[in-house]
Amino acid sequence: MAIECLYFGEKNAFSKRINGIVEEVGCRLENPSIHKKDEGGDYRGIFVIQLDELGGNNEFHNWLLSKKRESPSYFDKSIVGLIIKSDCVYYTKKFASNIVFLLNEMGARILGHSVIEFIKNYENLKKWELAENLSTEGVIQLMVRRLLNRISEYSYTKKEVPKILVLHAGTHEKSNTLALWRMVRQHIPHDNITEFHVEEGTAIDCYGCSFDTCTYYSTHNSCLYGGVITEELLPLIEASDVIVWICPNYNDAISAKLSAVINRLTVLYRRVSFNEKKIYTLIVSANSGSDSVASQLIDALIINKGFQLPPNFALTALASDQGSILKVPSIEKESESFAQRLVAECL
Repeated sequence: MAIECLYFGEKNAFSKRINGIVEEVGCRLENPSIHKKDEGGDYRGIFVIQLDELGGNNEFHNWLLSKKRESPSYFDKSIVGLIIKSDCVYYTKKFASNIVFLLNEMGARILGHSVIEFIKNYENLKKWELAENLSTEGVIQLMVRRLLNRISEYSYTKKEVPKILVLHAGTHEKSNTLALWRMVRQHIPHDNITEFHVEEGTAIDCYGCSFDTCTYYSTHNSCLYGGVITEELLPLIEASDVIVWICPNYNDAISAKLSAVINRLTVLYRRVSFNEKKIYTLIVSANSGSDSVASQLIDALIINKGFQLPPNFALTALASDQGSILKVPSIEKESESFAQRLVAECL
């Protein structure tokens, strides 16, 4: 599958280096002004973005804004990845999660591990150099080649009987977020759904074992801290094809219990690829910040752990008082549309 590489930033040693790699695999860095997306086709692209001193890129911002104004679903049927370069040690992660959220809202599919970050002096590649026994240049070539190949070679497949896992940490039945899930659930004609309540006292957080210790327990399908997460939840996650994260907004963050689940995924991640597992989320905020919660999930699960982000993965709503979600205008219609997207993706 042909892949387009668009470059946003000053032409310099970095752009020359990346261009040399993409040319070797049959591509080249193009000026975004020549970009043309076939509306009926399966577009695949990688956006190479150099950040300025404030962690932004006006050229990319204006380009993406023009596409959104052209069509809110401009990237429908697209698969995109990002290569982000910063001349300091900041901004790459925050910029990446925000842009992934925006692209996904515009219809893009984001494969796991399809964001590459390069910070000042390529300091974030040191562990890669040790793990792969390569020079800095060798690691850059390896990472870029892998990204190009994964996006160009990806083939979309459906499971005949997908397993859907729904995770929540709700403490009361009148939770607006759980009520939103119930609205969605009634539009999913599928019984192979497991709902798992991450209860208080059962979600013991990761304490950060050494790499060797974590790897040892991983090879034994276990974890040093055991408990419900190890014995019940991790096997469910391993067996699942789709995971729906039910996330009320707690101070513009996911709940501590769900955060603990994410942290404990590392022991499973060491032996299981999450690349074919897809995530969705329902997020309810009292005022604002749903995008902040979504970005946390993107950071932890897509960029870090390699889960896949289907188009329009998040259903968000504003509701404060208990039960007020039921009074949100058009929420039933949005719930049904979200369910239909999930069903079309999985069934």
